[in-house]
Amino acid sequence: MLCEQPVAGASQLARVAARISVPVMADESAWTPHDILELDQLNAAAYFSCYVTKPGGLWRARQQAEARRTPSAWSPTSAARSSWASATRRTSTSARRSRRATLPSVCPVTTVAGTPGPSVAGVYYTDDVVAEPFRFADGRLLVPDGPGLGIEVDRQKLAAYAA
Repeated sequence: MLCEQPVAGASQLARVAARISVPVMADESAWTPHDILELDQLNAAAYFSCYVTKPGGLWRARQQAEARRTPSAWSPTSAARSSWASATRRTSTSARRSRRATLPSVCPVTTVAGTPGPSVAGVYYTDDVVAEPFRFADGRLLVPDGPGLGIEVDRQKLAAYAA
């Protein structure tokens, strides 16, 4: 489907992208909006991997997404990522400057121990410190709808894991 960060640096990615038919996804070369613009200018990557923490939080992740003319990939591993993805501007698929989070990459969706959870997450995480597990409907992760990130932290679990 795609080739993730086969080499380091935007110029090297551009060389690879020009020589292969598989779309390239930048990861380690995509930290800031400036990086994203450089990748775009060099036609170095069809996609970039956006994590909420890598650029420095939700606002900077949104800046990354809005600097890009093509979609980003994201991992629905937390309420922050799902909130970010749902808030990323969407336009029609025919629009050249569409800025959308579209390709769920790694899917280690966490669940609360002892509750039924998604089987797509594999064994990456066996428990979470949220009080309620994430909800799913029709094969989609539902964005939590409470205040802030929409989650409540289980303080007893947090204390136990911190010990």
